[in-house]
Amino acid sequence: MKSLSASPLLGLSLVLCLSACPSDDGGDSDSDSETGDDHTDHEDHEEDAEESESDESGTEGETTEGETTEGETTEGETTEGETTEGETGAAACGNDPGWGSLAVGEPVKHIGATNHLGEEANLCDYAGTPIAVDVSAVWCGPCHQASSFLAGIDANDPFTGMGQQLLDLIADGTIQWVTILGQNQGGGDAAASDATAWDEMYHNVNIPVWSEGDVPMALSYLQMQCWPSVFVIDENLDFLAIEDCQTWNQLAALIQHVGG
Repeated sequence: MKSLSASPLLGLSLVLCLSACPSDDGGDSDSDSETGDDHTDHEDHEEDAEESESDESGTEGETTEGETTEGETTEGETTEGETTEGETGAAACGNDPGWGSLAVGEPVKHIGATNHLGEEANLCDYAGTPIAVDVSAVWCGPCHQASSFLAGIDANDPFTGMGQQLLDLIADGTIQWVTILGQNQGGGDAAASDATAWDEMYHNVNIPVWSEGDVPMALSYLQMQCWPSVFVIDENLDFLAIEDCQTWNQLAALIQHVGG
């Protein structure tokens, strides 16, 4: 169940319900340069002996495995190691792509916030694991219903039959679910206290609750049109699926992506 809303933050004046509940809204070249340099002058040898030694003193004899491109280039030095792809956790946080396009395949801005424990958090902390970003509001009835189900309080599955699969994937760490509270009860910016209260109501040890505080940017970046909205991000921090405000198809895409 989702509430179609443009929230006071986005300046829309109409709130519609799409579902049941109305709401308030390498190697280097050392080997080459060394090749041949180790030839020594043997003053007492005859000319043909010197030529023989010269022939035998090639690159193969002088270059060790450690001097080759393969031996000198570590996995961490490759291009792949220097980008978000392949990195996990905080190691990916140095590659923030900035505010880009909201489209499948596009890199996701590293959104930062404060979690329900008062700690700083960022989406890039979860690099390496697919992420479901649930953007909710305190005033939103369907948001409460979704979080209540995820907390094991309400047995009614709001995710059109996919709820138990999602719970299992969240519990075993296959996916990371993050709830971002975008607005408080009155439609204003949600505060850290709102995130704390939400977690107390709908606690799931595997689901952090975030708030952005006084300068929220996620709502405009994610172009919020309905509540709750869930955006799916893959393990490389690229958009995998976008909220369409009509179905939970993005969650089906997530389950398929992880082989669920």
